[in-house]
Amino acid sequence: MKNKVLKILFMLSSWFAVFGITLYISIFFIEIFGIIKLAGISLAVAGIIGVVALIISISIDYKQKKLETLEKSLKFYRKLSTVNPKKYLPDVEATLNDLGILHSASHDYSKALESYEESLKIYRKLSAVNPKKYLPDVAKTLNNLGSDHHNLHDFSKTLEAFEESLKIYRKLSADYPKAYLPKVAITLNNLGITHSDLHDCPKALESYDEALQIYRKLSVDNPKAYLPDVDLTLNYISLLDQNRLSF
Repeated sequence: MKNKVLKILFMLSSWFAVFGITLYISIFFIEIFGIIKLAGISLAVAGIIGVVALIISISIDYKQKKLETLEKSLKFYRKLSTVNPKKYLPDVEATLNDLGILHSASHDYSKALESYEESLKIYRKLSAVNPKKYLPDVAKTLNNLGSDHHNLHDFSKTLEAFEESLKIYRKLSADYPKAYLPKVAITLNNLGITHSDLHDCPKALESYDEALQIYRKLSVDNPKAYLPDVDLTLNYISLLDQNRLSF
């Protein structure tokens, strides 16, 4: 039994060596040395660690490959956009946006901001010519910027980004309420969270209340989609009330 377990552990360690996960190899060898005393428990623990380590290693490998692919694509589209900007600038922007999302998911918020800021410049340029097509992208990118400024605790820039995004979504929702009222509500909640972080309870409550009104209105026609958002916004208001007592 011990020999069989040892073989399994050594085999799994070799797999992780291929992925470059040396930390997990060390864990497996620690398990091997402890197997004499805790044979049954060590096998279970090794199995759990093996699964977790394999998932993490594949995830790291996937993100790295995706990053390399996006960077190559960006270089390619930049080159093409110098010859035909009308056709390829949207591809430059889309790739920058994907890079921002990937950096943000990896908690590399500074790099995410770099990608989003360049993306925003391109969308602003495109929206000046075709606002109907590109203004929604300006608003979406501003929300992404606001979120990452928030993650870096730069709340003044967070508010600036969310407020501009909200202004655009309000304008769009006047003509297309079904498509953009939910975006208005999401951005209002983002603003509420930021005001709450700044201990500005009146402004936070104002944002939450408006978001709540929108979600309640939307939930009348589509309760399955929007009642969870009603509950979420009510929770934000409840937390704000609790925080007010501690400010």
